[in-house]
Amino acid sequence: NWTLSSPAWKLLVEQCRTSLEEASKIRSFANSVQRLIDLSFATVTSDEFRSILRQCFVGFAMVFHDTDSLKAGKGIPRVVVIRLFAIISSLEGYVLPSRVSSDDLADYMDNAAIILDTLETMNLLQRAGHG
Repeated sequence: NWTLSSPAWKLLVEQCRTSLEEASKIRSFANSVQRLIDLSFATVTSDEFRSILRQCFVGFAMVFHDTDSLKAGKGIPRVVVIRLFAIISSLEGYVLPSRVSSDDLADYMDNAAIILDTLETMNLLQRAGHG
């Protein structure tokens, strides 16, 4: 039988309370991290460059968040990150261009290297420590 004073009910309520507190702390932590990231991007004066930096940062996080190389501390090779950022920066309205000339490709790769260097300078990405 269930009553509001039964041990099972009290345990269930306490477990719910603990879960809600934990969720609140996680949400608070996530909000704090988001504010720190927002502040980091606020230092970039160009709206267009800030936007592409955010897109590349989020793209990196989404693509590589569960990668064994990151978990093992090996990191992702620079060329792979630059190619990802080149693809992201080439998007026009979230669609890849139908044709890319070799000059455009070189520009995208150069821009991607600048994006990676900028995110690294902002301490949003860092080189893996090989040991």
